[in-house]
Amino acid sequence: MIKQFILLVLLAVWSFTASAQVPERRNDPFPTEEAWYIIPAPFSAPGLGSGLFVAGLWSNISESHSDLFVGMVKGDFDATFAGLLDNHIIDETLILDVSGGVINEAIVTSYQGRGFDSDPKNYNTFKVGDGEGTGGRIMLTFWERRLNAFATRFMQSSRLKGVYEADGTLIYEPDSAAKTKVGMQSRGLLLDFTDDWGDPRKGLKLSHNQNGFVGLNSDGSSPEQSIIDQNVTAYLPMGEQSTWVFNVFQSKAVVTKQGLTDKEALRTLLYSNVDCSLTSDPQKCESTIDRQLEDAIAANRYGTASGLGGVSRLRGFPQGRFKGARTRFFGTEFRWNLTDESVPFNFYLIKDVRTSLQIAFFYERATIAETAHELGNAWRSSTGTGFRMITASGMVFRIDVAKGEEGANVNVFFDYPWSDTGF
Repeated sequence: MIKQFILLVLLAVWSFTASAQVPERRNDPFPTEEAWYIIPAPFSAPGLGSGLFVAGLWSNISESHSDLFVGMVKGDFDATFAGLLDNHIIDETLILDVSGGVINEAIVTSYQGRGFDSDPKNYNTFKVGDGEGTGGRIMLTFWERRLNAFATRFMQSSRLKGVYEADGTLIYEPDSAAKTKVGMQSRGLLLDFTDDWGDPRKGLKLSHNQNGFVGLNSDGSSPEQSIIDQNVTAYLPMGEQSTWVFNVFQSKAVVTKQGLTDKEALRTLLYSNVDCSLTSDPQKCESTIDRQLEDAIAANRYGTASGLGGVSRLRGFPQGRFKGARTRFFGTEFRWNLTDESVPFNFYLIKDVRTSLQIAFFYERATIAETAHELGNAWRSSTGTGFRMITASGMVFRIDVAKGEEGANVNVFFDYPWSDTGF
C-alpha cells in the first residue's frame, strides 16, 4: 500500500503539472471574515460520552487571521480548555497554533480485545481525572495553502480514578494511582490540489503524517512507537454545487522499543495497588485485570495504529471501538449542497456568514489487524447521512447519523470527517 500511495502522489503531481489543471481557489484560503460564537451546544460522541459543550470562539480577531477559543464541557466530561489558533508569524506562510486544557473528570470506554473479534458488549469504562494537556503546531505553507509541512507537539497526563463494568458497577478503585504521562510529536506533509481549503468541491488532497508517541513514565512499561498515517481524498464535482468525495486511508504502528510483555511483571507494575479480595466481586475484578493485561501486552509488542470508530472513520461505531497495529479504510460521501450563497447572521452572541447548507450520504468500509498478512481478513462497514452548515470563517458544524453491524450512532461534531492534519 505504501508503494501505491507514493505512486498515486507522483501521478497526481505529474498530471496536474502536465495539464496545468490545478483548480483555482473558489475562496481566499486565508479568510479574515470576523465571526464569534458564545453558545451552549450538545456534545455527542459514542465511546466518549455526551454532555453540554459551552464555548466562546472569536474567529479572525479584528479581521486578522487569528482565532481565540475558550470553553468547557459538562456531562460525561468535566473539562476546560483554551487555544489561540492560526497565528501568522510570517503572513500567509508560517502559522502557529497553541492550546491547552484541564480534565477534572472523564469517562473513557475501553473495549476488551483488539481487532474485529472483540465483543461489543464486553467493555469497561475508566474514570480518569487530574488531567492536563498542552500542545502546539507549526505549519509552513506555500502557493495558497496547496503545499504544506507541519510539526506538532503535545504533552498530557491523567490519573486513573476507577474501573467500571458496562452497566456502571464499580470493579475496582485504585489506591492513590500514579499519574500516566504521554508525549506526542508529529510531522507531516499535506498537498492540497483542490478548489477550496475549507470546503473543497473538486481536486485532490494527499497527506503523510508520522506521529511519535513516547510513554514518559520512568517504569518503561509502555512501548516507544511511531504511527505512520497516509490519507488520500478525491473530490469529484456533481453538477454546479454538489460533490462526490472518495477517501483512502491507512495507518501503521512501528515499534522502536517494546514495552513490558511479561504478564506477571506487568501486573506487579500496573496493579500492585489493586486488591481484588476487597472488591464486591473478586472474580470479576481478576478477570477484568487479566483481559487488560492481555491487551496491554499486545499493544506493547505490536504497537497501536490510528483506530476505527467515532466521529471520523467508521462512524457507525463508538469512538475507539477497534484498535490494532494496522488499519486500512475506504470511504465515499455524496455532499448535496442545498444552498450556495453568503447569508450573514448576527444574533449578538453569534455572528458569521453562512455559505452553505449540506446533506451528506456516506458509506465506509475498513479492516484492522496486528500484522500485514492478516489485514483484509475481516471487514466492517457503516452507512449514514448527515447535515452540515459551513461558514465563511471556516467553521463546519456537523451532525451525522450512522449505522454499522453493531447498531447506530449519532455524532455531533465540528469539521468534516477524514481530516488530513488531525490537530
